[in-house]
Amino acid sequence: MKNIKQLEIEFFSKERFDDINQDYYRFNPPVSKTGKFTADLQMESDVWSFLANGERTKINWSKLTHLSNQMKEVLKGFIFSQINRVASSYIKSSHVELLKYLNKNEELCTLPWRWEDLNYHIGSESFLIKGRLFYCLKAFYKWGIDRGLFGFENDLYDLLSEIKLGKLNSYSKVYLRQTTIDLEKINNLRKFVSVENEKLNFISRKELTEVILLQLCLELAPRPSQIFNLNNNDLIVIDGIKEKYCTLNLPMSKKRNPIIVEKRVRKITNSLSDKIAKLIVLNQASFNIQEDGALFISERGRRMSANSIMIMISKCLKSKAGFELDESTIILRHYLAQSLADQGASAEVIAELLGHNSTLPARAYIAATPKIAEIKTKALGKSNSYKNIIEMLNTGKLISRMDVQKAKWVKGLIGTQYIGDIGSCSLEKACPKNPVFSCYTCKKFNPFKDGEHEKVLHGLEENAQFFIDTGEKKKDIQFNRTITQLEETIVAVKNIITYIKTQ
Repeated sequence: MKNIKQLEIEFFSKERFDDINQDYYRFNPPVSKTGKFTADLQMESDVWSFLANGERTKINWSKLTHLSNQMKEVLKGFIFSQINRVASSYIKSSHVELLKYLNKNEELCTLPWRWEDLNYHIGSESFLIKGRLFYCLKAFYKWGIDRGLFGFENDLYDLLSEIKLGKLNSYSKVYLRQTTIDLEKINNLRKFVSVENEKLNFISRKELTEVILLQLCLELAPRPSQIFNLNNNDLIVIDGIKEKYCTLNLPMSKKRNPIIVEKRVRKITNSLSDKIAKLIVLNQASFNIQEDGALFISERGRRMSANSIMIMISKCLKSKAGFELDESTIILRHYLAQSLADQGASAEVIAELLGHNSTLPARAYIAATPKIAEIKTKALGKSNSYKNIIEMLNTGKLISRMDVQKAKWVKGLIGTQYIGDIGSCSLEKACPKNPVFSCYTCKKFNPFKDGEHEKVLHGLEENAQFFIDTGEKKKDIQFNRTITQLEETIVAVKNIITYIKTQ
């Protein structure tokens, strides 16, 4: 069987066009009687479709009316080259979004691009919100450069390569959203999944599916995309002399080959194994599912998509265990990781059990164990005892910025961020203390009613996190006086924000 690179080369032809007098590559669709190709890709006329976690995603090239013919051809080649190299879910979330974005912006609908136009879009808020769009666009341009296609310029690619977007590590802010679940919710969840074997014969297939999904999330906390790929033969049961050993071949979501889904053996409880075995029997009786067929089947007899699995779990968590509607598998993954960290599990063990590509997320959970969490809570001004102390302190009165001359406005830096619209100082001489950091606990400071206090709060929290990270690396966080000083200011700023909102 030809690999994707051989196919890609075969599906291009070189043609000469007089109007541009340049070599131009046209994408020639492969001939197939069934219209099916690798990675479940189907190409019929101007409509391409592929499966992404069980849901068919379509690319209708005829609707991309603003893209030039040249641009469509190279984009078709790029999408085809990527379809079996990256996850189909990534194609859906990034590459398809890039097509829509290019089609909406006239200056990007044809090649070559002008650097001024490209740089403008990369810096725009709407482009950055998409997150992956920049990296997808960069990959597209490199793909064109590597093949020497018309319209792709080396000078522009060099400028594009120099751009380094600031990437926020989602795990570096674990302290801001420490994952805790009310014990009552956990107890409700455990009660719901603890169905006795005798009662398994009296519940419907749908109810059994709900119970298994919640128990699976409680024991292994897999992603919906992992649950989607589970098959009947992934359940392995070995009857020992004294006890029964039950495992599940859990598919990996990120650690996988583009074609073959990698699976890892995970131990499960006997009760979960019994429920899965019962579900397999019901599925085979209802839909004649084969041994290597899907484990979770919809009412129509098809493999449930990752999205439908996530919706079912979210609804069950809300109705059966009292969770909020937006709490889904992700909160149970955080809960499992934090529980493992609290019990002393290593970063390597946590990363392996949750299927992470690195130990970075695991180290964040370990850093958020209760003892460290208590220190961080104080540093971020969340401790009630510290709030009560700080409430006794107060600043001057609230004023409008129009009531005071600009010369009296407080100015200062938090890290590298300039702060200048928060209030005024009533001191007759220069303040000997550090502006901004000392102002919110000073009687001489008069906050502006419409001051940028939220900006100050964000800057102080970022500053606190820097010292927390530094203290953790040097293992002296408990003795870091800077963190203690910052906690007072952070609570004072919060008090001012709250007071302004109540007025």
